[in-house]
Amino acid sequence: MPEPHIGAGSSVPHEGRLCRLARALHKRLDGPAPPRPLWQRLVFPLLGVLCMMGAVVGALLPILPGWIFAVPGFLLLACIHPRSEEAVRRRLDAGIGRIVQRCQRKSDERAAVRSTVPEPPQQPPARHSSVSRF
Repeated sequence: MPEPHIGAGSSVPHEGRLCRLARALHKRLDGPAPPRPLWQRLVFPLLGVLCMMGAVVGALLPILPGWIFAVPGFLLLACIHPRSEEAVRRRLDAGIGRIVQRCQRKSDERAAVRSTVPEPPQQPPARHSSVSRF
């Protein structure tokens, strides 16, 4: 049974949103990091420190989860130095690359299944010779 087509702009038939997003991110992370403007070099570390403070508070309070603040704080603090930003980009690119490979493997498997399953024969339309058109 054929699967519904999920996206009209998809380059691969039957590709889901996650696969399209992973392909776009993989292309974007492929090159070197762009140079950051001054406002990003000032604001990102400040937001990173605030997020890490929220993570510490979350670790102390059982009501507030700390990892929700720690992950964005780590990513924002990685923008302080170009070498640390490149390291984070490489790690993200490796993880997203695995998702892209998994999507490609699933797409290949679906294509192989579609090519091996024979199409059911189509029935010719029934003719009613006894019915007049008048």
